[in-house]
Amino acid sequence: MPLPPVEDAPNSMARRHYLVERNRLRVKKYEPTRQAFEEETVKLSKQRVEQRVAMLNSWKSSVPLHTDTTRPLPGAARRQKEKDEPAAKHINLQILDEDAALKRERRALLRADILQQKKDREEYLAKWRANEKAYDSALLATNAEFARQMQEQERQAAVATKQYMDMMRASNLKELEAKRAKQREKEEADVAALRTMQENLRLKMEADERRAKDMKRLMQIENEENHSLFKKKQAEDKAREDAWIRTMMEHNAALAERERREAEQKRQQFKADFEDTIAKQKEFRRTHDYDEPQELIRKRNEEAAASAVLIRQEERLRNNEQRKQYREELMKQMREKYEWQLSHLDGV
Repeated sequence: MPLPPVEDAPNSMARRHYLVERNRLRVKKYEPTRQAFEEETVKLSKQRVEQRVAMLNSWKSSVPLHTDTTRPLPGAARRQKEKDEPAAKHINLQILDEDAALKRERRALLRADILQQKKDREEYLAKWRANEKAYDSALLATNAEFARQMQEQERQAAVATKQYMDMMRASNLKELEAKRAKQREKEEADVAALRTMQENLRLKMEADERRAKDMKRLMQIENEENHSLFKKKQAEDKAREDAWIRTMMEHNAALAERERREAEQKRQQFKADFEDTIAKQKEFRRTHDYDEPQELIRKRNEEAAASAVLIRQEERLRNNEQRKQYREELMKQMREKYEWQLSHLDGV
């Protein structure tokens, strides 16, 4: 019997798959025996069916198949049974013997059939057990041989692995020694480069420090020169601005004095005109004998005084507005000049 296929990898076939494959092979092996047993069973069944049909036919032949015309109608069965009792005592012994013989024959055939089936089953079971035992023995021997081969392969693989590991260890040691030598050379080169770099860095730092000191001294000298120039220019600008402010203040004072004189002249002119008007009115009243009521005179004088007050207020407001515009213009000019100085003067 062929054995189930076994893969090369260890533990490749699980127990469940092994049992399934084993059962399939066993079923395949006993397929002819099972078919022969089924054919024999079918054959015996057909024989028993034929014997039964023959027995039924023999029974039917001893029984009349035509309709019993002497059968009474339903009812009165007890009286009919009482009438037939004397006739029932006369039994046919030959028929009984034939029936008994048929029964014994049928029982004997059935017993022989059962015994034959038991014998066939025992032979089949013995053969099946022997085949199963042979299969298990062959499987154990195959597994033992496979285990031995696997152990031999594992031993050879372990030997080859050990040889390979020894070779790799020797190669790795050689490479490690070469790497360490190269590392030492690299470290020495790095140390030399580091020392050179540190020396260059020290020289560079000294040069940078000297350059920084020189630059600081130059900037200090330049700052001192710029400061002196700025102070000088600032003094000149301040003197020029003070002179300009003094000029503007003198101009403002002269303008204010002129406005004051103009206002005083207008006031004197208004006073002279007012007194002249009063004198002309008095002369007109005297020459024309015109007698005006005092109430009208007082009212006219009050209106004239109120008009004069309004005129002076208007002139005062106008003068204040002019002075305010003049101050705003002056501040604007001073601001523009200061901004121009900030944006155009050197050293600021």
